[in-house]
Amino acid sequence: PDLDVTLPAEYDISDKLTSDYSPLPMIARNREEESDLYFNHAGGLIRIILNDVPTNAARARVSFEHNVTGTFRVHWASEKLPYIAEGGDGAVVTFRLAESTLGAVTNGIRLNVPVPTGHYGEITIEILNSAGTVINTLIPDLNWDCARGHGKLVEFLSTDYTFSGPANCGLNAVGENTATGIFFVVSNRRSSGTVTPVPWTVDGYFADAECTTPYDGEDLSHAPWWLVSLGGNQGGPGSTSSSEDVPITYKAMPRHIASETHSAAAQEINARIEASSFGAGSSPMDYLNLANPSDMRSDAIEETANCYIVNSPGYYRIPLVMGNGITDGVINRDERTYKGTSGIYQVLFKDYKGNNPVNPYLHKTGTGVGTPTSAFIVWEDDEDLVELASRDDYSLAGVPLVLRNDVWWLQFHVVRPVQGNAVIAVADENGDVMWSWHIWQTDFVPKNYGGDQDIRITAFDTSHQYDVTPYALGWVESGKTVQYSFDLDEVYVRLRQAESGKVFVSKVYRYAYSSSSRFGSYAPYFQWGRKDAFWPSNGIGYTVLGAHPDWPGRFPALTKSNQSVTLDEAIRNPGVIHSEVALSWLIDGNSAYNLWSAGRNYNLATYLETIKTIYDPCPAGYCIPPANAFTGFSVTGDTATGTDADVAEIASDRIYYYTDDSRTSTICFPLLGILDCISTTAYFNINLSGEYQLAVYPKCLYANSNVVYPCYWAGYARTARSVRPVAINREVFGGNGDSGATTTGVQVDNYDMGGNMWE
Repeated sequence: PDLDVTLPAEYDISDKLTSDYSPLPMIARNREEESDLYFNHAGGLIRIILNDVPTNAARARVSFEHNVTGTFRVHWASEKLPYIAEGGDGAVVTFRLAESTLGAVTNGIRLNVPVPTGHYGEITIEILNSAGTVINTLIPDLNWDCARGHGKLVEFLSTDYTFSGPANCGLNAVGENTATGIFFVVSNRRSSGTVTPVPWTVDGYFADAECTTPYDGEDLSHAPWWLVSLGGNQGGPGSTSSSEDVPITYKAMPRHIASETHSAAAQEINARIEASSFGAGSSPMDYLNLANPSDMRSDAIEETANCYIVNSPGYYRIPLVMGNGITDGVINRDERTYKGTSGIYQVLFKDYKGNNPVNPYLHKTGTGVGTPTSAFIVWEDDEDLVELASRDDYSLAGVPLVLRNDVWWLQFHVVRPVQGNAVIAVADENGDVMWSWHIWQTDFVPKNYGGDQDIRITAFDTSHQYDVTPYALGWVESGKTVQYSFDLDEVYVRLRQAESGKVFVSKVYRYAYSSSSRFGSYAPYFQWGRKDAFWPSNGIGYTVLGAHPDWPGRFPALTKSNQSVTLDEAIRNPGVIHSEVALSWLIDGNSAYNLWSAGRNYNLATYLETIKTIYDPCPAGYCIPPANAFTGFSVTGDTATGTDADVAEIASDRIYYYTDDSRTSTICFPLLGILDCISTTAYFNINLSGEYQLAVYPKCLYANSNVVYPCYWAGYARTARSVRPVAINREVFGGNGDSGATTTGVQVDNYDMGGNMWE
């Protein structure tokens, strides 16, 4: 029968959809005791209003993320709704636009889609021409939870939204610094002939091109760590008809050593280091004491220094003592060595706080000193050569520092069986560096460690002889070629246009990359009067101020100050090359002649022996050479021409001098050049000349293929040079030079760096 029914007020949702017509499905029911019908909404309605629809449009297709309908049919006759639904099935609903009237009505076209209740996210709205070609696409994110009787209004300017970018965008990012490139994006809309930029944002980072898996596995908003930025704050303002140049910034790629080869000589040395038993028996619970090689498992301290030599990987420890503050098992009896002297051309020494030291132990040097709290590697010249110790049962204030019997120890692990250098610093609770030490891994076994590899040279006056180490301090016989590889890093980035909801996906990546570098032989440099070893050149002639881009170790940029400093400032900055334009890195440096030889002043004769101080960079038992040490290299005893120099051989990168008048043996001096911290470039004259520091201020041995200056007046102390240690004329650690000596407490191999047995 016919029913005269008045629909309830909740059926009218025009206030929510701003429409005069709402074809919303209803469910009618009645109660058993009543004859009235009651109506409830079966679902909700999405109304899409399109403006500026192209005149050649024929259909509109709306796609959902899930099923919304079975087969249905709806028809309107109003002039404002010149279309009918062709029907829909599943997740797609298609509307046919009435082409006869569309030209007159391109604004306010409504697509009414009844939908079931549930959550609605992205929908795709496509405008097609009569040939079925998509001429415009909109992808709004409704982010809407539909309940019964709810409506959702979506209104668009549908004409000519443009949003595009590269399918792929890659950039090399090699080295320590970030790299920036360009990411081209076009984002605009065209309406009535006017092009307007449309902002866009990054919509997510994905592991796959289909954008189904977030890059980090969970949160799609998390960018890879190596992608610093992509267009400002991870988005762009939009662009007109031309592309927008969006900056994209990458962090440097992690570098891996793919292969490493050495010269034949270096391979032999590395093999001896690997086979050496010097660090045998060491472990994270049993660090060997380098200050007592005669009994390395004891806490007794026999001899300290600023440089410690190791002959193989192992776990080692050193006491926190300034330089040679402990000598022959006690605090140095000659207080000048750690206190300095106040006199003509002399200074009182300082600790890191500016105190005049009263004790060489770091935590006892003077008032205001802090507690050793942290340690770090200032630099190392081979990848992962040294690592700091882990916490153990004896640790107190911090790793890797331990306190036993009122003595602080620094513990570290030498990891790789290759030649190399590292500098480790210890800081107090305020982060101020208290002191730093140079660790040199080599197969050179000093005489005081039970070896016998020093070379005796005779001074020009023939009454003075010196035992010189066969190598420069920190020498590495390299000839190494390193092949590096850099992994491909990539991420799929989905970008979304703000107004239209259009998206595109671009694969952003850093190229896989490989490179190789060859390194010559080298040694660190030392500024006159300072204890700190400074990183070498690559041994070939690298001259740019800063970190070498392909250096295999952990080198920071070469830092230099433009003013002279105090002794304590220099101690607190072991990684800074200080430079004062006139003469010295040290304030009042002209009055500091005793930094490397206690008691020395300008008036003392050059042949006097060196009295080693806490600032001397040499290992135990050795010191900076006195001024006359190399005078025997000249037939005149002073500055000489090439023909007057006592030269046995001149090679491409080194000079061999006769050791005495008999001319039966030679000693080699590599042409290592200098490190001049005042210049815009850093390393000079590598393979062209060699300069080696002397204990007298500020003189050095200068040599090249044409001339030798055994005691050259350098004129300034700012320049860092090589060091060739000479033996102190006394026994250290009980070493006696016997073949096969084992005074280290562990077996020492019986071969020198040339592979010959000691004689």
